[in-house]
Amino acid sequence: MLSDFYGKDPFIHQLDSSSFEEEEEKPMKKVNQYLLLQTLGEGSFAKVFLALDTHTQKYYAMKRFKLRDLQHIDAGVSQLEREISAMRKIVHPNIIHLHDVLHVEDSDIVYLVIDYADCGSLQQILESPIPPNDSIIKYVFYSILNAVSYLHSHGIVHQDIKPSNILLCSDGNVYLSDFGVGHSFQSAAMVVGSPGYQAPEALCDFDLDPDTLNPAKEDVWSLGVTLYQVLFNDLPFKGENVYEIVQNVTHNPLIIPEGTDEEIADLLHGMLNVMPGGRMDVEDVMRSPFFDDIVIFSHLNFDVIKPPKVSSDVKIENITARVCDTHYSFARPNLTAEELIKTITIVTPVEFQEFATEKSQTHKTYVNL
Repeated sequence: MLSDFYGKDPFIHQLDSSSFEEEEEKPMKKVNQYLLLQTLGEGSFAKVFLALDTHTQKYYAMKRFKLRDLQHIDAGVSQLEREISAMRKIVHPNIIHLHDVLHVEDSDIVYLVIDYADCGSLQQILESPIPPNDSIIKYVFYSILNAVSYLHSHGIVHQDIKPSNILLCSDGNVYLSDFGVGHSFQSAAMVVGSPGYQAPEALCDFDLDPDTLNPAKEDVWSLGVTLYQVLFNDLPFKGENVYEIVQNVTHNPLIIPEGTDEEIADLLHGMLNVMPGGRMDVEDVMRSPFFDDIVIFSHLNFDVIKPPKVSSDVKIENITARVCDTHYSFARPNLTAEELIKTITIVTPVEFQEFATEKSQTHKTYVNL
């Protein structure tokens, strides 16, 4: 999942201003028409830059991957390609959009050009001195519900919804980000996503009716934890590790602070039901009375992350990158579309049905991004 652009996790961490000052002494890099202005964050597998499209004067976030690093991870490069392919197909006003994929072939570096959110993440807003008011909370949360509803209707689950993956723009846009590129390079033995926001059935195997398991309900749990944190500035179930979190979830009741409106309490209980079969789905959440008086914002009055000014005499290093189309392969970049198709394994309808039956855990098969 596109590792948190501005959040704090093992893959992407926010950088302080001193690191920007160090970079100012070096030549600015310009990849095709994109001028890399400053670093927004970095992690084990990627580095994220604020970039200016010198053709349109629009700002973007550019995520850089070094393919040689991904080659040390099982299926790392092919996983990146699969998730880029999925991102190209996801088009929704509340989901971060992939605008361009660039490959610098001589250094084997890949850049993903993505929407830039100038107010940062919801996590950063929660850590600021002035928390968002109820009207903004409802607007932001309902925007993300729209995004998740779209994903679920297309058989896709997010698996890592949390405040640092919710991005805000001064023009009122709200984006859900982080779609697999980064987190999915974890070891298979690791929990996908952030344990504090993960549904209990995703963290451990406890006695559940298989017919009640539904990956989409895991996203609803994460949304519930996120809403709880936004409302009360705390997590509903805490622990120093996965074991402690699971113990708290499975043995302790959900505590709603005194004085909380009944409609909010009912909503949180419905979203944070330990049993997936009794948990709300996204459409249930969107019908909650909590959202009856929602206000649409065309401007969000949060601090804007201002891009640095570029001096007219700054040194610029021009880098030429190949613009990757939908058939492009990083492993075999010179293949034509026809040649690439020949490398695909063809299975019969019977073989595909057997595979689908084996993999399906619910009445509907969801894709984990």
